[in-house]
Amino acid sequence: MATNTSRSLVVAVLVAAPVLLPTMAPEASAQPAATVEAARAALDQLYKGDYRRAFVEKNPDLFGRHIAPELQYSSYDGSTGTAEQLKQSVAGRIATIERVLDHNVSIEHVEIDGTGHIVAVVTLTTVLDIRSQTNRVYREISVGTYRDTFVQQADDTLLEVRAQLMRSHTTTALKP
Repeated sequence: MATNTSRSLVVAVLVAAPVLLPTMAPEASAQPAATVEAARAALDQLYKGDYRRAFVEKNPDLFGRHIAPELQYSSYDGSTGTAEQLKQSVAGRIATIERVLDHNVSIEHVEIDGTGHIVAVVTLTTVLDIRSQTNRVYREISVGTYRDTFVQQADDTLLEVRAQLMRSHTTTALKP
């Protein structure tokens, strides 16, 4: 008898749940397609334009000019940083590049949040020849996934206001 009561209770909850539970906010995919599509196109232009060129041309200013002064950086390990720290880190990294063999960007998800910010999940895969402090050149293959948040300026440029490193994997070896 307890089994029938339990089953009845489960069925009643399942039937009533849509009425009793609050409805969730629409998913990001419910954004107007043109807005999300325009955001994706702007992100594609940024990541495959200035962000890529910063590494290939060894010019950190191409990266830094898209970083808002109030940017907040965080990593899966709990570390955080400021806009200035991120710009300095990227500039230091770029200074070690001997050659860029591949710099591939995959924009996996784009949405417009409730405040109008553009939020993107992006995976960056790079293959670089890096010169160490001991002057040895080594090959580095790096894959990182980020959740980046941007504001679009009146002139349509994007400024990054939040950057979150969600995962990272790097393989290194002396250059063959």
